[in-house]
Amino acid sequence: MTDSSPHTRGDEPKMAHTLMEAIAAGAAPPDPGSASAVARALTRISRLLWHEDGARLSRRAWRSHGRWRLLEQLAATGAEMWGIERVAWGRSQLTVPSGHEARAWTAFAEAVGTGLPDRAWRHLVGTRSLSLDSDFPGASATLDPDTCLSFARALLEEASAKTRYVLEGGYRVIVPRDVAQAYGVRQILIWAERRLLWASFLRPDGAVTAPCSWDTATGELGPSVPPETAPAVTLLLSALWRDLVVGGEEATPARSRLPVSAAGHLPPSGQNASATARSLPSPVRPRPVERRLRVWASAADRRAIRQAVTLVRGHLRRLREGQHPSASAQAAASSYGIVLPPGHTFVRPHARGGTAFAARPVAARGLASLLALTR
Repeated sequence: MTDSSPHTRGDEPKMAHTLMEAIAAGAAPPDPGSASAVARALTRISRLLWHEDGARLSRRAWRSHGRWRLLEQLAATGAEMWGIERVAWGRSQLTVPSGHEARAWTAFAEAVGTGLPDRAWRHLVGTRSLSLDSDFPGASATLDPDTCLSFARALLEEASAKTRYVLEGGYRVIVPRDVAQAYGVRQILIWAERRLLWASFLRPDGAVTAPCSWDTATGELGPSVPPETAPAVTLLLSALWRDLVVGGEEATPARSRLPVSAAGHLPPSGQNASATARSLPSPVRPRPVERRLRVWASAADRRAIRQAVTLVRGHLRRLREGQHPSASAQAAASSYGIVLPPGHTFVRPHARGGTAFAARPVAARGLASLLALTR
């Protein structure tokens, strides 16, 4: 039997590359011409995906509405067919464990497709155990996706309008216990270059997630973050980014100024209360944030934020379509350190008995906004 496809065998490499791009972008795929041609193209793709060029092409063509999970399935099939147990690029490498081939390929594609430097991979992953399961940070946080994205946009807008500091290179940030419990992370590791940031999350078991890319201007995450947890992760990174580039040392003091427990968390508020952040003069131009292990919020800020969002329980409400928060609601939210997005209003908290609670200004407004939703 002859193959009735109008394409020749010489066209197959080009056809495979075109099909990869279409799948990643969610575009209409080309017509290979016959069932056998489709089978050959998919078989070729399953191998090409493990080449740097194929992974890079797929990642750069990716769009949020694309069929990335289909590429993961093809890559997993290819790893089993071709016996791929390890993949290397530059001076970096990644073990491809049995049962996690799909997620391993995504980690590989994310690294080569976004141009993650070798030194960044070493910072974000290093010798730590790499977690490739589907239990991504934020999966247990019960947050409304639309509310997460609304707050994330508001935080990014404030970060853009009030930038005082710039980030370049690698940072490690120890998160407060509240965030650690809600998101299942101990530390956030980031690498920043221009407007692109890569992040990995150190879990309580000591394993680290595969690095994910994040656009600091648009808030768009790469495909390595599962869609169901993307809104929560976007909010988490937006809050941290705002506090790093706007608050700087005041919102994210260096590790040497605050103790950390053996588990990697900050001590509860009230302990080491005298260890507050050292204020830096406001620069005329954005200045670099010192590349050291940092903690998210001073003890005084964490104590004030917990009092505002937990003890007296001020809360946020979503407005009906077409409604806007009043000037007094916006001012009240700001006084409690909360960045209020459009479509939401803020109810001023009161202590038991109806007495108004006096808010204390905080530098870590990103953290305050995050905990207002996650507590």
